[in-house]
Amino acid sequence: MGLIGYHNEIPYKQCVKASNTIAEDHSCKETLQDICQEKSFVAAKTIWTPVSMVPRLLDALPSLKVIFYTRDRRGTMLSRKGGRMRIGHNISAKLYTEVKDLCDSMLEDFWHFRQVTDKYPNRIMHLRYEYLGQQMLAAIDSVYSFIEHEIPKSMLNWVDHNMHDN
Repeated sequence: MGLIGYHNEIPYKQCVKASNTIAEDHSCKETLQDICQEKSFVAAKTIWTPVSMVPRLLDALPSLKVIFYTRDRRGTMLSRKGGRMRIGHNISAKLYTEVKDLCDSMLEDFWHFRQVTDKYPNRIMHLRYEYLGQQMLAAIDSVYSFIEHEIPKSMLNWVDHNMHDN
């Protein structure tokens, strides 16, 4: 079938929105598990999951494939600052610290990425935000090749419609 579609997520989203406690949130997990069981593959996006955690996941889930999705740190900082940071302007000590921390974190992730790639070939790939934006079809093709699935026609149609109408 493919990725979980928006229409399939609605019962899970309704469950989570209606819950008032962590225990009720946890009970919604069964709804999500039911949806996932129906699919031939499932994609999940996490934000800021350290690559150092990936080996444990790959060991626990033998069919898991990981896409290490990164963005140029300058774009990340501009996005975080709402575009207020401009090249050539003085930056505060706090911003300097944030940039340094981001760079250090990214360097550590890339170091772990190389280690994981060596230990688990064909189970982790790197995808750059900028590549996806500039070469969308090629990026989509590489992702679907990596997960060993065909690109759904609906996705190709979406890309064609949205990338050529702008």
